Amino acid sequence: MESDFEFEIDVNEVESFEVVDYFYEYHANVRIGSSLCAQYIRNRLKRSGIFHRKLGLKRMRSSTLLPDLAVVSEVSPVLIAIGTELEKVNPNLYVRIGRQTGCGSFSDQTVAVTMTHVSREIIRHGEITWSKIISIYAVAGGIAVDCVRQGKPEYLLVIQKALASVLEQDLAIWIQTNGGWSALVSRYRSSTKTPEWNTKKLALFVAVITPIVFILAIVIRL
Repeated sequence: MESDFEFEIDVNEVESFEVVDYFYEYHANVRIGSSLCAQYIRNRLKRSGIFHRKLGLKRMRSSTLLPDLAVVSEVSPVLIAIGTELEKVNPNLYVRIGRQTGCGSFSDQTVAVTMTHVSREIIRHGEITWSKIISIYAVAGGIAVDCVRQGKPEYLLVIQKALASVLEQDLAIWIQTNGGWSALVSRYRSSTKTPEWNTKKLALFVAVITPIVFILAIVIRL
């Protein structure tokens, strides 16, 4: 017996759901990227020996929303590992950024302007890549170290907000169309069973990013 009812699909309704999903993923990539910034800065300060609990990093971590925790936890170690290796290979580039850019002692305005300007100069040369995005996080870590050493830890949140703005305006769409933040993990981290592969992959990454480093060196010395 045939049913008298027919299930009709409203094309406009389907498209509206797709739009909602698109914007949800877009804003999720911005939130995740902002939280990764907090994680990277925290790690950079620890590696520099200037981290302490009175820096106010809890306010930065509070931006990590529960739905994003799994992705942040997955991506953060990879982002930090590659960024740390990048800093080691270029020991004079991601330090004293305030001096290199001529800012000297940072203010809340010059912190935001420097973070935004350097980030956009990096991605302005050629296409956006994961290499450039990681380099931007290394810059954020370098500026954070400058601010803490200048006795201005309150500017750490300014750095995070400036990077979030770059993500929202310049990077989130690229990240979304290239598999989201998890794609960084699948591309650059090997399984725990093959640590040799991981070392080779990291070495290859540093080789690929070298031209970007030269661009950054020119940018921050302008």
